Amino acid sequence: MSSPSAFAFTTNLGRFAAAGFTFLVGAGVHRFQTLGTPVAATAFAFLVGILLLPFGEETKGKCLPD
Repeated sequence: MSSPSAFAFTTNLGRFAAAGFTFLVGAGVHRFQTLGTPVAATAFAFLVGILLLPFGEETKGKCLPD
């Protein structure tokens, strides 16, 4: 039996995080008694992603490592 790869770990980590955030949105709906506030709060994740974009490395025209 082979051990799990780093690729499998990272792809499944995202799935577990998404499931956790789904439950958090549900808890937010229960707390605020509305859907709008918890769904609007999820926009912060996208804001963090946009703020991190300048720190990414451009790979266009470069050879990627094997």
